[in-house]
Amino acid sequence: MKWTLLAVVLGFLMDLCFGDPRWLYHPVRIIGHGITFLEKILRKIFPKTKTGERIAGGLLVVGIVAASSFVPWLILYLAYGFRTWLGVALESFMCYQLLAARSLRDESKKVYDALQTGDIEKSRYAVSMIVGRDTQNLTEEGVTKAAVETVAENTSAPPYTTSRSWRAWSGSSAWTSTRAATCTTPPETTLMKSSRAMWPPSGATPCDRWS
Repeated sequence: MKWTLLAVVLGFLMDLCFGDPRWLYHPVRIIGHGITFLEKILRKIFPKTKTGERIAGGLLVVGIVAASSFVPWLILYLAYGFRTWLGVALESFMCYQLLAARSLRDESKKVYDALQTGDIEKSRYAVSMIVGRDTQNLTEEGVTKAAVETVAENTSAPPYTTSRSWRAWSGSSAWTSTRAATCTTPPETTLMKSSRAMWPPSGATPCDRWS
């Protein structure tokens, strides 16, 4: 849509101003509930074998990503068809919810502050808010590495910035589908590593912290 770039810019500015308040219901929570619902159904249908779980995991990814792409696309299609300003407003809000530059800064600063005080438990909890890995047994060095890697990956690594450029032109629907793909993949794997098990450990996804 021709107004998408404007919506992305407005969404980015809103994110810088307001961040990601916890009281605001996040779309990732809807995706998380969808994953839980579909996972229960697929676990009943497919056998608990390596092949069965991989097939079910693949269907889970495809189903959630497809729904997460189609629903915002349909909402925006109807909104733009009714009034252009309504479409821009809705897409800007969607982009605002899907961006997290200010939150990344705030949460990573909490990790730094906790490390400065020497409180390892507080540091582990703080870093758990920005990574998808298990942080319970991380050392101070491990916490530091996890935080630095996350910030670096989300701000400077070429694959990520290229991905963000594509999503900026594609709009909020593409952003939502990417979030869905992240949520339906176990923390230690990615969609590119399809040779490993695609099925998350019973109900555990990177979206859990939003539920």
